[in-house]
Amino acid sequence: MSKVEVLISAMHQSDFSIMERTNVHTDALLINQCDQNSLVEEARSYGRLRCISTTERGLSRSRNMALKNAKGSYCLICDDDEILYSGYEKEIEKAYEAYPDADLICFQIKREGKKYADKPCRIRYLKSLRIGSCQITMKPDSILRKNISFDANFGSGTPVGSGEENIFLFDCLKNKLKIYYVPVCIGEVSQTNSNWFKGFTEEYFFNRGIIINRMMGKGMGSLYALYFAISKYKRYKNNLSFANAVSKLFQGMRKNGI
Repeated sequence: MSKVEVLISAMHQSDFSIMERTNVHTDALLINQCDQNSLVEEARSYGRLRCISTTERGLSRSRNMALKNAKGSYCLICDDDEILYSGYEKEIEKAYEAYPDADLICFQIKREGKKYADKPCRIRYLKSLRIGSCQITMKPDSILRKNISFDANFGSGTPVGSGEENIFLFDCLKNKLKIYYVPVCIGEVSQTNSNWFKGFTEEYFFNRGIIINRMMGKGMGSLYALYFAISKYKRYKNNLSFANAVSKLFQGMRKNGI
């Protein structure tokens, strides 16, 4: 039996069909945000499927519930629009055998416009900013031992709308956990419209400022905010001036209450 467990967050599911669409063939836990609270389990030839239905809302809360209830030695965060490639569990187990000191290992997930490094490496602060949630696998025991969780103020279902995975990785690094990247593709994401990215608007830069401040604080965050505005300039220059982008970033960084 595989040591890998897939953690899927979704809403208003009535059965385990999402597992089949995702091509799950290991143990898996579905956190189903809906209008009831219940637990359903089902044995399959390849593993055990579990579904925790909850009236809680928010992607970060869903991820946290999955982590607290995970049973696998290695857990893969999976989006509801993702398709895993056959053999994903073997690649994950192989990577943790190659890097036994790893607490988290990030893989490639095929998606439009996303480019990856072709060599394995350690993931540190700056590189963690380029990691998406569906790339992340982890030893749940390492995360829970350090009392790390996804910040419920960020991610889908919150006013900020994103940033939860980068904040999570920053918190892991601050707690001295080791994160690696291996250049192995284990799945793909269907090309659907983003739930949160609506273009490089003033709101986008304001929210990005909130995220930057949460991760880095105002000192290092101010330097990174300027770098961010410069590096993205070609992508937003037709919609927003550089000065306006910087202004919104710093307004977000000064926001209180998060």
